[in-house]
This record gives sequence, structure tokens and C-alpha cells, in this order.
Amino acid sequence: MGRVSGRVLLGTGIALGFFIIDRIGKWLAVHELSPDGLFLFPGIAGITLRENSGIAYGIAIPPTILMSLVIGLIIFCVGAAVACHHRGSIRPLIPLMLIVAGACSNLLDRFVYGAVVDWLVLTSWPVFNIADAMIAAGAVWLGILIVRQKKTHGY
Repeated sequence: MGRVSGRVLLGTGIALGFFIIDRIGKWLAVHELSPDGLFLFPGIAGITLRENSGIAYGIAIPPTILMSLVIGLIIFCVGAAVACHHRGSIRPLIPLMLIVAGACSNLLDRFVYGAVVDWLVLTSWPVFNIADAMIAAGAVWLGILIVRQKKTHGY
């Protein structure tokens, strides 16, 4: 397989860096944040603590199904990343790493806190965390790569 490319190392560093920042932010929100939160611009941006036992937007789903879906997503993304690396296609690796790191952080929350810890507030958007942003950014980035590839190859 040869040496690990600079892009793979960069992607791993980015995903790991955001994972660590997310874990620190969640720990601070749970252990240090006042019940009123901290708002830099009230109603626009700040930090507050919300626990989400469901999926996106707090949609309730049985825990066994939820864990199976999250673990399945992680396994799928890791498998896709390995397949891409073996084929020499490194463009999807960084978005896949972002999705895996974000999913792992939220999964870890479920084991440690019993629910996902959401803590970032931006305008009227639902409270979220950095892991959520990693998953969303990775998914959008991957979607863009897929659309570009279809346009380039005509399928």
C-alpha cells in the first residue's frame, strides 16, 4: 500500500482535532456551565446545555435501534474509507473521517452521559455540538464529491 499520504494525515489530524474540541466542549458544558448558559449575543449565539436522547432534532427512537444505526454508520464509513484508500481515491477520505469522528463522539456521549450533549446555540437553529457539525459537513462534502464524479463520468 505504500506510505500514508499527506492528505490522509491531514484528514486524520483535522477529524481528531475537532473530536477533541467537541469532547472538551461537552465536558465543560456538563461540568462547568451555569444552568442559564452563556450567551455572547442573546438570542443569536451562545452556549447552553441540552441532552438529546433521540436522533436529529430530538426525534425519539428506541435505544437499541439507535445504537444499531449509529454503529452501522460508523462501520459503513470506515469500510468506505478503507476501500477508497485501497483504490487510491483519497478525496472522500476527509469527509468520511469527519463523519466517523463526529458519530464516535456522539456515541461516546450516549455511553458516558446517557444522551448526546448539545451545547452550541446559533440563532433559531436547534442546539447542536461540534460532532453534529462534523457529521453534517462530512455528509455535504461527500455529496458534493459524488455529484461532481457523476457529472465528470456521466453516470
